[in-house]
Amino acid sequence: MKFIIWVLFILSIISCSENPEQKIYSPQQPEYSIYIGTFRTDKGLFTVNDTVFLDGRELDAKPIRTLMELNLWDATDHIKKVVCTLKHGDKVKLLEISPKSTFVKLQHDKCIGWIESIYICPEQNEPVGDRLYLKK
Repeated sequence: MKFIIWVLFILSIISCSENPEQKIYSPQQPEYSIYIGTFRTDKGLFTVNDTVFLDGRELDAKPIRTLMELNLWDATDHIKKVVCTLKHGDKVKLLEISPKSTFVKLQHDKCIGWIESIYICPEQNEPVGDRLYLKK
């Protein structure tokens, strides 16, 4: 009986270490830096190279609102510049997950930049509540 338990234990260790790309991390966990491939948020499961949609809905806000325009940034730190402005619902490609923050790198046509992962969704959603636009 002990032999069977040891064999199962060793097999579980081997199966977990064989394919690190299958690990799933939450953006709140800082230790997902090496195995960048898949992560989960409240809105769903995401994988690098997936097609996703920008989602400006802020369902926890009072009143509920939707950011109709979202900026992509050139960096993930506090010193960053806007690369381009996209619209809620735009289809984008998920290129990369930041190893040090909750930012993800996206591509829309020729525009490539970073945005917080709370602003992407696996499916396109209609705006809800108040609609907010960036000041120009």
